[in-house]
Amino acid sequence: MAIAVFLDNSVSYHREKDMQAIGACIQNMLLCAHCLGLGSVWLGEILKNKEKVEELLGAPEGWDFVALVCVGYPSREGSSTRRPLEEVVLKWID
Repeated sequence: MAIAVFLDNSVSYHREKDMQAIGACIQNMLLCAHCLGLGSVWLGEILKNKEKVEELLGAPEGWDFVALVCVGYPSREGSSTRRPLEEVVLKWID
């Protein structure tokens, strides 16, 4: 399943705040998918084709395509090569 995420500029009152809210919403969708045993990914590279996606999906005037989330059943166990916290945390406060 692919979920196209749009910002409706006609009801937006603060673009940066709305983008943060969209990011939080997408994170919750990804976490929910994981809890249901599904695989999911937030695709960003597609934004270079933003206008094509808006045209293909028939986005109303004033709607901006901001993200694509794909959800499905994973074919295999995933893996990650994330950096250790010690490399990315500036300061631990106890």
